[in-house]
Amino acid sequence: MSKPICDYAIVGDTHANALIARDGSVDWLCWPRHDSPALFLRLLDDAKGGACSVDLGGIRHIERRYLPGTNVLETTFATATGRARLTDLMPVNPPEAEPDEGPDGEGDSRLIRLLACDEGRISGQFVVRPTFDYARRPCTARSEAGTVLFEAGDQRLRVSASCALSVEGEVAACSFALAAGETFYLILTHGEDGKAPAIEDLAGARDCLDRTVAYWRRWSERCTYGGRTGRPCCARRSASSS
Repeated sequence: MSKPICDYAIVGDTHANALIARDGSVDWLCWPRHDSPALFLRLLDDAKGGACSVDLGGIRHIERRYLPGTNVLETTFATATGRARLTDLMPVNPPEAEPDEGPDGEGDSRLIRLLACDEGRISGQFVVRPTFDYARRPCTARSEAGTVLFEAGDQRLRVSASCALSVEGEVAACSFALAAGETFYLILTHGEDGKAPAIEDLAGARDCLDRTVAYWRRWSERCTYGGRTGRPCCARRSASSS
């Protein structure tokens, strides 16, 4: 069943944006640019449109917020067995000289998903199913050096994770089981424009998170729009819960 548009939060890297549903599913993404053909489009069609979804099972409560002053999304899931925190970001690297009106960054053409267990234990799986060119172009998927590479003509999407990935047809999946204090990562890289060095471990993913948070906070510090409250938007904390 399609979700209402108000169910979605947005993350981006100044070149492309992903729409992420309250349940953690990436249901819309055009890559490598805002006007590129969508490769995740479940937002428009549940059956034909691909997504990058996460299944935790037994979810009792969900809360979301953006990390203050950033475009980094944090979703907290309370399940029957524990509490998980999913952090979603598209890495942004600052230019060498930031303009007065605010920095325009260079993106890695990546979407990083960090899932941390904060309490108890959690288990589930991520499922990645791209449908290139608005689901009009068939793709192939194959395992390659511990990653999964999807190809559709000149379009490529690489999936890497901190646990083993399996491939079945045009779908990649990875199962996880985490105890309190443990973190899992899943990384999607657009193979056509992905020129940054590969991220090979959790430390590399966290480094991207730190750099991206710092980028957005520098950007938001320059923001003077006060909204309805009259306060600069960087001073407000964006949050929603259900």
